[in-house]
Amino acid sequence: MTNKLNIGAIHLFANTEFLASINKTFGSGGGVKLMAGSSDFSTDQIKNPKISKSDEEMIRKVYNDNIYKNYSLGMLKNYFQNVNDLLVKESYLELREVSKTAELKNLKKEILYVPDYNKVTYKPSKFVDEAISEKGLSILLQDYKGKYEFISSSALDAKILTGEPIYYLRYVRVNNRKFFQVVNAKSGEAIYREYAAGMGTYNLEGQDFKDLYKNISN
Repeated sequence: MTNKLNIGAIHLFANTEFLASINKTFGSGGGVKLMAGSSDFSTDQIKNPKISKSDEEMIRKVYNDNIYKNYSLGMLKNYFQNVNDLLVKESYLELREVSKTAELKNLKKEILYVPDYNKVTYKPSKFVDEAISEKGLSILLQDYKGKYEFISSSALDAKILTGEPIYYLRYVRVNNRKFFQVVNAKSGEAIYREYAAGMGTYNLEGQDFKDLYKNISN
């Protein structure tokens, strides 16, 4: 741990069910110092009797359960590609950067793949995710005039891992921050990056897709 050097970061989109379980732990007066996905917890530390049973369970979930929406093998490959490219170029990228590349024009003809996890929306009053109806999904994407398809995580992984030249939506919510990106699955590059923060801005909105298509058209 003393020889660790931080060179990059990846935002992880945790399932609301997992976040709710952490919230209950904190509410009962407990709560682990949890940096989800961090290497700060070793096996020896998990066995430390000072850690409560509920905290130990949370740590084990981080390492063993599928609690992240954007942590599949395919997406992880693209994250590593992106970090590696930055290292090779000796370049820096601010995670909140708003940008677009000329490659975005390809979506005038290409399909935008939307991962299935985007078929739910977060309800803060209930601290749960709720499924969006088919009508709701149509309304959400009604201003995106290009071609799009919803896709399962396993099917998306297969396309990424075989190097298929496709584009997909990478939406990540971290607390009240929203990262809305379009990724080239072959290169790992985000050809479109949008960022928003604040109350009421963290869920996907029709305006996100409207702005995306406007940029594609322009």
